[in-house]
Amino acid sequence: MYSSSQVEFERLFRDPKIGRSFLVGVDKSESGVERVSVHASHISMTRKQSRYLSRQLRKKYHVNSHRIRRYSVRTLERARSLEAFLAPYRHDHILYDPTGVFDRASRLLRFAGEIRALLGGAVDKLLWQSEKGMLVIVLNRGNAGEVGHIGNASPAAIESAVRALLKGICDHDSTDFIRAVRVGYADPNIVATPIDQLSLRPRAGVLESLKSRTGTSALAAFIGVGVATTAQAQETTPGRAVSGVNGEWGLMGGSLNSETTFMTEGALTFPVTDQFGARIDATAGARDGSFLGGAAAHFFWRDPEKGLFGVAGGFANTESSGSTTGSSDVGALVGEGELYLENLTVSGLAGYQFSDGAGDDGFLGRLDFEWYANDDLLFSVGAETNPVHDFLGRAGVEYRPGFEALPGLSFFADGVFGENDFYRAYGGIRLYFGGSTTLKQRHRRDTFRSHLLSTRLTDSIPSVAGYGD
Repeated sequence: MYSSSQVEFERLFRDPKIGRSFLVGVDKSESGVERVSVHASHISMTRKQSRYLSRQLRKKYHVNSHRIRRYSVRTLERARSLEAFLAPYRHDHILYDPTGVFDRASRLLRFAGEIRALLGGAVDKLLWQSEKGMLVIVLNRGNAGEVGHIGNASPAAIESAVRALLKGICDHDSTDFIRAVRVGYADPNIVATPIDQLSLRPRAGVLESLKSRTGTSALAAFIGVGVATTAQAQETTPGRAVSGVNGEWGLMGGSLNSETTFMTEGALTFPVTDQFGARIDATAGARDGSFLGGAAAHFFWRDPEKGLFGVAGGFANTESSGSTTGSSDVGALVGEGELYLENLTVSGLAGYQFSDGAGDDGFLGRLDFEWYANDDLLFSVGAETNPVHDFLGRAGVEYRPGFEALPGLSFFADGVFGENDFYRAYGGIRLYFGGSTTLKQRHRRDTFRSHLLSTRLTDSIPSVAGYGD
């Protein structure tokens, strides 16, 4: 090994100047040369930090043969099983494993092999649920009689044999993270990750694809990569309302009450203090050839782990389409807020709407539920009441594919329906500019989903809603 001690290496890899690595391994070539491999995420270690680390390894620790690999979140979540996930991180010797979970994950994979050897063809899938520490064994009904060395093929007998196997071949650390064993003939109703490649099946439809992606995210968290990926951003901007100056731009098209509509929207969000931030957004476009647009300003307090509360004001304007001339305006002054609950965001506003039409002023209220199927896929549903509509229902979806060349690109669709046969349906693309990577991080640490974009405020204009034409 190198002249530096293990303690000295660990001190180097804990240095905040180099960011954060989630694993460091050593491999020896056939010629006897040892090579150090450092693994980190794009978020937890910048290029500048990796260059600094490289200089330290060469000059201070005399490690001439080394490589530093930085991974995108998309790459880290690409594997569909624990076995595939661990493949790039196998080394002759582990030099630095800050959470100790790579060793535990390797033992979990080895234990899965022992289970298959014990139970033979009776095993269909071996799954891991990281949050509960649960090992799930799905049995194959077609091979129920093939139970290896066990005479009794009942799930209870198999569970007892697996627990005995766990106790016999694994030390006490394994039982610390394998807290439960479940045996049955059906897949669990919880998100779980295949442990080995034999547990993979072709994904049957969109729902299975989403569960697979979510399971891989959970796997990353178990291995420690998910923690390493997000911890750096959280440490860099702990509890700040806005991680840094950021922006977004969107382009969309669709139909607004049977009239072709094209819109572009932009926003700038920036920190005011550590706890407070501000956002300015604007929208412009055309509805059946006539202008449609507006702007809004927001001032808010936010804790990225808890929620957001603020005040906002905005307006929207549309020119009359068809044979009539003139324009219509609507404005709003509101209080708005968001509550963050793991993968669910509850958001809404309440305030006063005013317009240039008689009898069109009054209470404005909205409530949305936004669920992240994974960190890059958002589904939303909600409802609204305003002086023009007693009820508006809405639904939407946004997805960030995580392209390496355009990490901030997302695709979205949004629809609204209400009385008097009112409807709006838009779809388009959005580009985010800022420090966060995933869609969920951007919505909770950079910007947020504005309720006062003129794409929403125009729903409250009487001429748009189908009244007063």
